[in-house]
Amino acid sequence: GGVSLVGELISRDRQRREIKSAFSQYLSPALVSRISRAPGLLKLGGEQKDLSILFADLRGFTTVSESFKDDPATLTSIINRILTPLTEIVHAHQGTVDKYIGDCIMAFWNAPFDVDDHAEKAVQAAVAMVNAMPGINAALEEEFGHSGFHLGIGVNSGSVVVGNIGSQTRFDYSVLGDAVNLSARLEGQSKVYGVDIVVGEATQGQIDNSRSSLVQIDQLRVKGKQEPVRIFSPIAGAAGDDLRAHEAAMTAYHGEDFGLAKQLLNGMHGRFGSRLDQVYTLLLERRAIIENDTNLTWSGVWEAQEK
Repeated sequence: GGVSLVGELISRDRQRREIKSAFSQYLSPALVSRISRAPGLLKLGGEQKDLSILFADLRGFTTVSESFKDDPATLTSIINRILTPLTEIVHAHQGTVDKYIGDCIMAFWNAPFDVDDHAEKAVQAAVAMVNAMPGINAALEEEFGHSGFHLGIGVNSGSVVVGNIGSQTRFDYSVLGDAVNLSARLEGQSKVYGVDIVVGEATQGQIDNSRSSLVQIDQLRVKGKQEPVRIFSPIAGAAGDDLRAHEAAMTAYHGEDFGLAKQLLNGMHGRFGSRLDQVYTLLLERRAIIENDTNLTWSGVWEAQEK
C-alpha cells in the first residue's frame, strides 16, 4: 500500500508541476497556484463559453526592427520592455494572455476561470494598456533612444471554443471561433478610424455605458461576414453635450440628408480632444463617395475592404 501511495503522490506532484509550467505563461501567479491546487478545474479539449477577446498590436515597431536588424538581442529586450508591463495589465484585470504573435498580444477573459463583467474588464484593460504607453515610451527613449510606439486594440465578445487546442505533445490553451476572428479584424480597423481601441457591439452590449463611455463610430460589414456590426471606441471623461452632439451627427450620417450630415460631422472636429477627428473625416469622405456615385444606395453600413 505504502509504495503505491508514494507513486500516486509523485505523479500528482508531477501533474501539478506540469500544470504550473503550462499555465505560468498565460496567467498571473495567483491563478496558476489556484489551478495547480485544483487541476480538475481544467478541461482538456474544448468547451463552448462566452468570452471577451482582445488583440493589441504594437505600431511603430517596423522602423525600429530595421534599425536593429544586426542586433537581435537589443530588439528582443525592447519588445520585452513593452510586452511585460502590458501583460501585467491584462493579469491585473483578470485576463488570460493567450499568445504573443510577433509584436501583437492576444488575450481573453472568462476562462479558465469565470470572470464577472468580463466585457467591461477587457475594455478597461485596453484603456489601461493605451494609457501605459507614454510611460513605456519614455523609459525606452531613455534606455535605447527609441520611442514613438503606440497600440491598436480590438475587443470583441462572443461564444467561442476554449481549451487545449493543439497536440498531445504541445500544450496550447487557446480559443477558436468567429468572435475571435472579428476581434482581430477590429484591431485592424483601429488604423482605419485613427482610434486606439475599437470595441465590437457584442462587448458593448454587456457593459454599463455610464462607466465606460463607449461611443459608436460606425456600422461595418467586415470581410467574410454578412451581418453588419456596430463598432465603438471608449472616450474617457466625455462631456454629455459632446456625446449628444456626436449622436446627432451619427444619426445624420446614417440618414438621407447629406447637407445636414456634412454640417454636423464638420462641427464635431476638435471635440473629445480631437480623438475622433479621423472618424469624422472618414465618414464625410464616405458620404461624399456615395453622393457622387449614383449607382450606390446608402444604407449606413460600410463595407470594410481591409482585413
